[in-house]
Amino acid sequence: METTDDKMERRLYSHDLAPLPKEMDVIFKTMPDQVVRPAYTQDVVQIVRKAISTNKPIVPRGAGTWGLGGSVPVKGGITIDMTGMNKIISIDETNLVVTVQAGITWKALADALDAEGLFLPCYPSSAPSATLGGWIGTGGTGIGAYKYGSAGDLIRDLEVVLPTTQIVHTGDKFVPQNGAGPNLNWLFVGSEGTMGIVTEVTFAVLPKPEELRAVSYSFNDIMKFQPALKKLVRSGVAPMHIMFGDRLHFDYLRAIGKHAPDVGCMVTMALTGNKVQVDYEEKIIDDIFIAAGAKKEPKETAEHEWSERNYEFRVRELGVGAIPGEILVPIEKMNVVLEAQRRSSSSSR
Repeated sequence: METTDDKMERRLYSHDLAPLPKEMDVIFKTMPDQVVRPAYTQDVVQIVRKAISTNKPIVPRGAGTWGLGGSVPVKGGITIDMTGMNKIISIDETNLVVTVQAGITWKALADALDAEGLFLPCYPSSAPSATLGGWIGTGGTGIGAYKYGSAGDLIRDLEVVLPTTQIVHTGDKFVPQNGAGPNLNWLFVGSEGTMGIVTEVTFAVLPKPEELRAVSYSFNDIMKFQPALKKLVRSGVAPMHIMFGDRLHFDYLRAIGKHAPDVGCMVTMALTGNKVQVDYEEKIIDDIFIAAGAKKEPKETAEHEWSERNYEFRVRELGVGAIPGEILVPIEKMNVVLEAQRRSSSSSR
């Protein structure tokens, strides 16, 4: 277990991926008094015990890849950097579960599973550096959730250190949720460290699909997307992931020197399964989107857009005024939100 009181190093923990407005430092004590890096669950128990005895607040932190301040202290105290707890404990190919320490990155886990012919069904867009514990703490709903369920749906068991220093297990490694009565997994999903500190995760995995195919469709106007999406979600076809960007987003990417399509809207989907299944789903999606006025883009365009799925925060390079955010919108309200966003963007230019 490592501990540091160095001021410069502590300053690095006073923000996450997105620098916070200077006013935050006036209102809150965003710099921790101490940063501790545990390697084992018992290290975390010792940290919690120390926090109790000194009456210090604790902020558990993963890789800090969120851009909304979730891992930033507001009253100083102890920041627990969990990234040292990054070991794979076991990969069970028979029962299709993996048990890992909470500080492992999603990419490191995905690479290890890929080598065993296994597949991580759901992961955050910041997966190359985001940790399992961090995303579970924020209630992650990301890439793959549309078809396979969110992080919470795929958790079999969590090992958690409670504020009392007790260590609990919230489920069962081999029994799906509620398969043998209630479990406590969802009590900690989205709790952002307020209920306890997740130290180990047992996660359901799948055999690697025969195909993972990206398909892209462009519209000259983003307002044409919602009717096609509404038909798609009622068609019975379940893409692994659906993502889209509008003309303004692509303008921003070009402004920072990135390649981006010159379209009103680009919709990209990832399809998974065997070849026959994926061919069938692609044909249905083709019919829906082309009937709605979309143009099907070449395979190379779709693969490029899919390769960009982890980098939506690149627009931060425009400056501190660009703050990405996330919202959930009922599909019937989608056009209302898109139109309001377009008016807001036009008036701010």
